[in-house]
Amino acid sequence: MPLDLKEWVDRVFGGAFPYDAERSIRLDEIRGSDQPTLLRLTEVFENAPTLLQPYSDEELNQAIWHLGSEALDGVGDENIEWPVRHRLIQSFETLFGSFSPCVADLSWGIATRRGPR
Repeated sequence: MPLDLKEWVDRVFGGAFPYDAERSIRLDEIRGSDQPTLLRLTEVFENAPTLLQPYSDEELNQAIWHLGSEALDGVGDENIEWPVRHRLIQSFETLFGSFSPCVADLSWGIATRRGPR
């Protein structure tokens, strides 16, 4: 049975910090680079101010880092319908604009929340 949205968000974002390799492996089944995951991420990113508000900067930073190296590979997968991939890309505007979680510079691990808490 698929997880409902809130449970999925909590599994991916809740407890993501500090990094736990075993936890990361267990999450592979719900955050693959496939169409269902991209649709779920789109819904989360479009509603980031509400859905991601409960999580700490560290949890958000770690979860988004792992999503970027795993699930977001689907953005370039031509086997996934373009409208699905395009909508996910557009959802970044809410994630990084309206919500602005601690993703100032994920490549160096610098995390500063710029939006409202």
